[in-house]
Amino acid sequence: MNIGELLGGGFRVLAKRPKELIIWSIIQLVFGGAVFAIMMPFFASIMAAQRAAAAGTAPALPSGLGMIFLFELLLMLWFLMLFAAVVRMTASDGNDRWAWLRFGMDEIRLIGLGLLLIIAMIVVEIVAVLLGGVVVGLVTAGSAAAGGILAVVLIILGICAAIWASVRISLIAAITVLDHEFAIRKGWRATKGHFWTLFGTYVVMFIGYMIVEGIAVAVMSPFLFSSLVGARSPDQAIEAQQRMMATLTTPSVGLIIFWVVGSLVGTALIAYYHAVNATAAIAATGHSRADLAGLESAFE
Repeated sequence: MNIGELLGGGFRVLAKRPKELIIWSIIQLVFGGAVFAIMMPFFASIMAAQRAAAAGTAPALPSGLGMIFLFELLLMLWFLMLFAAVVRMTASDGNDRWAWLRFGMDEIRLIGLGLLLIIAMIVVEIVAVLLGGVVVGLVTAGSAAAGGILAVVLIILGICAAIWASVRISLIAAITVLDHEFAIRKGWRATKGHFWTLFGTYVVMFIGYMIVEGIAVAVMSPFLFSSLVGARSPDQAIEAQQRMMATLTTPSVGLIIFWVVGSLVGTALIAYYHAVNATAAIAATGHSRADLAGLESAFE
């Protein structure tokens, strides 16, 4: 397993299954459009609050906060189902009439796994901050300069530890889908000896994503942010923001192209990351296609 094999494996998985990618992109487009329509009242209340503030009256609190919470839950569910679908597709040479999408025990296990990892992360972070604070406080009592240097060193070490832990747990979710059971210990062991390969792969993908995002911002900036140019006062800034909001909420050819292309590219990037992750999980665990042959039939 090396960086080239993982990156190339992700490309090959998606190149062989363009139909699934198109289906996922369409779902993403429809889902995004529906959520956007649901959130329109929230955008309208924000614009009304801005106008009220500019007029010197007390602005009302934006409505629709409950819908935003619902949006977050639906978005999490969709991306979770997409992740599991890409893992299944990567592990199989066959086809699936539902584009590998479903909601079953694998997805429920992923929800439980995510909650468990979040809780563990919070606990570790709290313990680390408390211990670090005590140590820095004791050192600072003797020397303020030494305490400051130690604080910087601990922060750097904390960032390095977080990166190391993130890479070590990065295959747990994919292996959980592959094995149809929680695979925390197995996923942790699977990354042993492959840290730098996985870390390098993730760095390369991150750089690629940043390049794509930079291109997208450069292309869309004149369309989205031209109204903000030339704003010289708070009132003008508010008016410019409202014009930009109107641009984003008024159907137009440019907006439709933005939604379609954005959905296709965004879904492709997300699916590619998941395909690389699944390829790494299969390679790191020593799974063969024969081992995974039952994965496809298990969901028919």
